[in-house]
Amino acid sequence: MTHSPDKWLIVRTDQFNKIFAVWSGGYLDGDYWRCSSVIEKVTEEDDYFLFHCESGSTYKCGKNYYGTSVFGSSVLSKVSDNLEVVENPTEYIEAMKTSNNRA
Repeated sequence: MTHSPDKWLIVRTDQFNKIFAVWSGGYLDGDYWRCSSVIEKVTEEDDYFLFHCESGSTYKCGKNYYGTSVFGSSVLSKVSDNLEVVENPTEYIEAMKTSNNRA
């Protein structure tokens, strides 16, 4: 399954990296979030990155949408004891693209 979040972050949990994804809801739907399984591979297209995860899911993340919303920040503050946000995603992504190892 492919997920295309409105905003996204790379987060570290213990020794693994995951995608923290946020979608903005509309009038009838609320905002929601999801945390991926372990990132295994990263590929790059023109305007987005594709993060291929251990579960078989793919996250199609826009290059210009790294970050989170007020809602996402609230969620992260509640679970942040176990998560570290990757501040420089470009460095991480370049390292992943040149490595055969999972994140």
